[in-house]
Amino acid sequence: MLGIYVHVPFCMRKCFYCAFDSLPKTKWNENFIEEYINCVCCEIERTSYTKSVDTIFFGGGTPSILSPKQIERIISKIDDKFGIMLNSEISMECNPFTVKGNLLSDFKNAGINRISIGGQSFDDSLLKKIGRLHSSFELSKTIEIACSLGFDSVGVDLIFGFPNYTKDILSSDIDKVLKFPIEHISLYMFMAEEGTLLGDKCINGDLEIPNDDLLVEQMEYAHGQLVKNGFCHYEISNFAKNNKFCRHNLKYWNFEEYLGFGSSACSFVNGERFKNISDPFQYCKNIVNSENIQEYTEKLPLKNSEGEFVMLKLRLASGLSCSEFYKIFGEDFEKVYFKELKFLIQNGFIEKKAINNDIFFYIPYNFFSIQSEIAKYFIIL
Repeated sequence: MLGIYVHVPFCMRKCFYCAFDSLPKTKWNENFIEEYINCVCCEIERTSYTKSVDTIFFGGGTPSILSPKQIERIISKIDDKFGIMLNSEISMECNPFTVKGNLLSDFKNAGINRISIGGQSFDDSLLKKIGRLHSSFELSKTIEIACSLGFDSVGVDLIFGFPNYTKDILSSDIDKVLKFPIEHISLYMFMAEEGTLLGDKCINGDLEIPNDDLLVEQMEYAHGQLVKNGFCHYEISNFAKNNKFCRHNLKYWNFEEYLGFGSSACSFVNGERFKNISDPFQYCKNIVNSENIQEYTEKLPLKNSEGEFVMLKLRLASGLSCSEFYKIFGEDFEKVYFKELKFLIQNGFIEKKAINNDIFFYIPYNFFSIQSEIAKYFIIL
């Protein structure tokens, strides 16, 4: 089955830490949003891929800036082109600032069955410092309404590790989010990205972020609290209860196929990866003129594909299956990476386990924070 990602590049304001491809309100109007929706639908119509779809993810930017009718229109176009399977997961990210009144209910009626709420924190002082427009009260109210509407899954995103961020803030955020009957929590670590207001201040030394020891301590604390409350730490930054994993994101981590539509959207099909033009205005212009919208396309060599597969699989608590590696690449994982595995196992960074006539390798949760460093042993840079 195919996963579909739809990029919505519109935001009310650029958050001070955000490096994603998105446009603040000063650069768009309602007419351009409608033009963009037309172009996304046109791109969907023109694609030559025809596999059935079982996950759709509206990301951004802030997808909840779109109207429910616009969301419904895109879902309908996807169904017409590919066919959406029964019991498919249809997710949308939303910002508490943009879902006033009955909007959440209207989005559900439009076809959204999984909602991901970008809260980041319940600390009002921190929310202002990082450029969020919503308050702690608005976040709580949004979660409360979403939980009452009967979505298949309600998730909340939190971020830790901002400058001057303390364990007390994290503890308070976790205590507050656990008061709601949600079944998915994403806990991301702040990254100082060049070109962002907050990131540049950290890079230049004007602001100081917590050191690695503090970040590990905070992550281990969060892990302990969430697991104690019934959540499974199934991926580096993601926790779920009652098996409410994000099925769409699992496609990325499991090296499965997906198509991306809209500006800056990425796709991975038939062993080929391609990315759309990042500029939404240029994207629309090229769609209208029937010109190329791809920023790049690449077919990964075997070694690069193997390394990427390992990197993605090691993000998951379930780890990497040797039999699956062999099925995809026709090679013995332990032989291909004999030297790397020997070093990583000896130092406790990777563990090996036999399960049901298969061999699995995985990173213990206490080393999740350095997963990217561990993955470098397998990928070709």
